[in-house]
Formats: sequence, C-alpha cells, structure tokens
Amino acid sequence: MGLAGDPRARLALEGALGDGEARVRVEAALALARLGWRDRADAVLTDELVGEFFRDAHLRAARALALLGDDSGYGRVTDALASALASNRAEAVAALPVFVPLAGPGTGIDPVGALVAVAGRDPEPIVRGDALTAMAGTGDPRVADALVRARRDADPGVRAIAERLSRGAAE
Repeated sequence: MGLAGDPRARLALEGALGDGEARVRVEAALALARLGWRDRADAVLTDELVGEFFRDAHLRAARALALLGDDSGYGRVTDALASALASNRAEAVAALPVFVPLAGPGTGIDPVGALVAVAGRDPEPIVRGDALTAMAGTGDPRVADALVRARRDADPGVRAIAERLSRGAAE
C-alpha cells in the first residue's frame, strides 16, 4: 500500500501497527513512512529493533529504517551475523545491502566489509553464496577480490555463484 502511494491506505496501515505479528507492524510502518507519515512509523520501527532473533522482526525493522535513511539498526544486523542459526545470518546478509548508501568514512558502517567476511568464513555454503550475491551489485572494489577467493571455495555451489558473478562483472 505504501509503495502505491495511496493516502487512503493510512487508516488501514495505522491499524496494522497494533497487529500481534511483528512483521506486519514493521511492514505497515515502512508503508506509512513511504506515504510521508514518518513520526509514528519511526517509533514503531525503533521499538522493533529490540526483538528476539528469528521470532520477531528486528532485522526487518533495521532494513526498513535503513531504507528511510536511518542507520540505527546496523548493529542489530551485524549482531545477527554471529547467530548460531543460519537463517538469522541469511536474513542479516539480505538486509546489509540497504546500508551501503549510509556507509562511509567515520560512520562505523561497512556493509560490504561485513558481506566479504561472511562470504569468506560462514560455515554454511548457502549463506556464503547469499553474501556474494548481496555484495555483487554494490560497485565496491573489494567485491572482485572476494569473488576470486570464492572461486576456490570448498563448496561447488559457492564456486558456481562466484563464477557466474565474476562473468557478470566482466561484461
């Protein structure tokens, strides 16, 4: 509804801010913010940052805030990279690219560096492959080195992703 830009959606979206599911609240808040009602949206998204991994929607909240130009959820995303659950790490990898425009000297935000680290050492091949894919479109010069290293990964699926992305970068 927020992407459609329809201001009539405001009442329904505001109602969804009180939903019992964290993911519904986060998506409603992001839609409201995109329609121009940031105050209420920011409060909901900030509250959701303290959720529990997997059960709540704090990574979605961090992503939504980053899409709105707010980097306050970056720490929660990088915390998730240390989770014992591959699903949490994968969700964090998916969220990191939206922080790229917020990164820079002195910000303490380095999503590409985090993705390079994940691609090189996460124990799960699917997470390593997701990290390669997530960093590929960033234009960061560190991506080329990460792809070279990934082409020697122990997992054939990761190597295939690195080969495909390397061919795409060369074109």
